[in-house]
Amino acid sequence: MKFFDVYLLGKLSCLILYFFIASQGGYYLLAFGRVLRELPTDSFLQIRKLTDSVIEKPLKILYPAALIALLVRILVEDGNILSLFPPLISFLLLLADLLLAIKVSIPLNKMICQSESGYPMEKSSALKQKWINFILIRSYLSITGFILIMLQILVSHQCQ
Repeated sequence: MKFFDVYLLGKLSCLILYFFIASQGGYYLLAFGRVLRELPTDSFLQIRKLTDSVIEKPLKILYPAALIALLVRILVEDGNILSLFPPLISFLLLLADLLLAIKVSIPLNKMICQSESGYPMEKSSALKQKWINFILIRSYLSITGFILIMLQILVSHQCQ
């Protein structure tokens, strides 16, 4: 395989990995964020508990894989600052998303999973609102990074 083919494969790998992360954010921004806000708090807590048990393992693989793919892509970039800018910004946005997940979302998920139906309603409601606010912020970060990666691939393809 030629270097160009490997390089293109690397670009597409970054795009695909980032797509899976950003698609979750897109789903929350388009509809599910509003749906979760309208749900009764008890229903929200149940959905979050079930969702967390399903999505936790794939995300533990996707985030590091995407970050590593982006880092490798940055390191093998041709040195042109303009071609380095989109993957570098995308890497930083994904890193910010991951740090918010580790520092805020995961602890909130743990509190949600530990909450029982007898948990004080105002405390549960506050958990719900805080979780939704942070998932929307994280969604904007991941979608922006994905768009940057996608635009760079499209522009670099047009220039060739």
